[in-house]
Amino acid sequence: MAADRRQPRLPISLEVQYRTAGAFLVSYSVNLSKGGLFLETTTPLDPGEHVSLSFEVPGVGPLAVQGVVAWVRKDSKDGLPDGMGIQFDTLDSRYGETIDLLVRDFVGLTVLVIAASPDRLALIGRYVRSIIACEIVEATNASVAEVALDQGPDLVVVDLDLNPEMGLRAIRAAKVKAEALAHATPVILLAGDARVRQAGKTSGADEALATPPSYHELQAAVIRTLSRPAAVR
Repeated sequence: MAADRRQPRLPISLEVQYRTAGAFLVSYSVNLSKGGLFLETTTPLDPGEHVSLSFEVPGVGPLAVQGVVAWVRKDSKDGLPDGMGIQFDTLDSRYGETIDLLVRDFVGLTVLVIAASPDRLALIGRYVRSIIACEIVEATNASVAEVALDQGPDLVVVDLDLNPEMGLRAIRAAKVKAEALAHATPVILLAGDARVRQAGKTSGADEALATPPSYHELQAAVIRTLSRPAAVR
């Protein structure tokens, strides 16, 4: 058995697809301080496993790097997703330059904020802008929201307190549009009523926060949703 443990392991190859270049940058810059990525998966590898990663970044193309599993998260008491933190080996200069260009030319993400009250729209918009560089698109009813969803926003934040039915309709529409556009759009809902939050999750929301959320709660939810890859194989 000791001899078996000394045998070198072949790297496991993983293909990772991101929704947008912006989602890739959020993951790259936040999760491991520009040294790697967090990959959400229910079957993470063991710490120390070597991996070969191939990224498909929209508008950029494929990137390939080598890395090692630095840490693993499973069954988090805080409700954080299962997965593993991948620490990159030294980046090939070509990929480092590509990422540097992405950062330099990055113009921000588009976040659609849906709320029945202009005051809530303004408050949520200020919070989100303080968390990430983004353009805020506002909608005060489901019809306007559905038109905005045609543009494929990177994130949708829905306030359900004043008009739960409108918010739930918008969440369902976001998921339908995402399937039609082949563009996975994460949705964060805000609601004071636990039953409404559950209804929103059932309708397809990725995150459900009680209102009023603290800045740190909303920050964590935004980063979690934006940094998730669209697919890991």
